[in-house]
Amino acid sequence: MSAVKNPPTQLKPAAAQVTEVLRQWILTGRLGAGQHIRQEAIAKEFGVSRAPVREALAVLDAEGVIVRERYKGAFVAEISLAEVKETYLLRDLLEVFLFDAALPHITEHHLKRAEEIIRESNEAKIGDGWARLNREFHMILYKPAQLPLVLQTLRITLRRTDRYFRLQQIISPTLREESRDQHQHIVDTIRSRDRETALQVMRQHIQSNADEVIQYLEHQLLAGSVPVLSAQDEE
Repeated sequence: MSAVKNPPTQLKPAAAQVTEVLRQWILTGRLGAGQHIRQEAIAKEFGVSRAPVREALAVLDAEGVIVRERYKGAFVAEISLAEVKETYLLRDLLEVFLFDAALPHITEHHLKRAEEIIRESNEAKIGDGWARLNREFHMILYKPAQLPLVLQTLRITLRRTDRYFRLQQIISPTLREESRDQHQHIVDTIRSRDRETALQVMRQHIQSNADEVIQYLEHQLLAGSVPVLSAQDEE
């Protein structure tokens, strides 16, 4: 299994801005898979020196959304079916482990906040806001485990799955409803204090996401066609 790289722990404001914008350009397809990212052009675009651009590229490399090659530069990472499968496997291992460790410490306060997020997700526009709420739902249930290093590793892994999640938003017209129902089912099983059922439901939730993306990519990649999310797809 590929090692998870650790990005810089704290970025300066300019580097943080470049990182976030480049990440969004990749997720929305403005920078396509395999495209060369030229430091000089990016620095000119943002009116900064190359230093914050290099910092941004180091973060994105650690997240797996770009690759850096010696003497060649940085490129937007291709979507590999093998990597997608491995990433979801890693997500399953990390999330179920964190969830199991957190279960004894999840209080009604956590569950009420989780249900608030479910309601907010129903009203949020599919795209960045909805994806953020989806991550927040999971994190509110994992933080009580008090395992910050594992949680940090999960956050890095989730950055890798953001591209797949965007793809899932395109191919699944009922994603919002399915996610809402599955999230509520998770909350209900936590309230029942049935550990085995709760773990099973969480694992099924993660696996259903993986299956949908993997099955679609198996057809698309074999056909030599990988859809790229455009800004119009988010409207």
